Amino acid sequence: THRLWKRTDMGPFIPCPTVHNGRVYVTCDRGRMECIDPVTGVSFWGGEFPKSSRKFYGSPLIAGGHLYAVREDGMVFVLGLNDKFEILSQIDMKDGIIASPIALGDRLLIRTRQHLFCIGNK
Repeated sequence: THRLWKRTDMGPFIPCPTVHNGRVYVTCDRGRMECIDPVTGVSFWGGEFPKSSRKFYGSPLIAGGHLYAVREDGMVFVLGLNDKFEILSQIDMKDGIIASPIALGDRLLIRTRQHLFCIGNK
């Protein structure tokens, strides 16, 4: 086994990358996101979430055609899965988040410090 590529310019401290349609999405704990080709290590795109002193601890989730990234201060960012960094929505949960969101059927579960939210159409 040998290394195919290495990136030293970015990387998460805690959040795990996620994969969708042959692309790897990496959320760095300080708010940088990269969409990477897993074969070459080259970025398709990169972008920065709005500045904050708070970090990203939860891993990103891809569900329902969107990417969800949660920040420690309770902000949930919804990104499109297009060929660019595009924040479609920002949701303030009004409570800290360090857990990763999860998909359960057609619902999204988000655990804040004090509550568990179930978000869906019904």
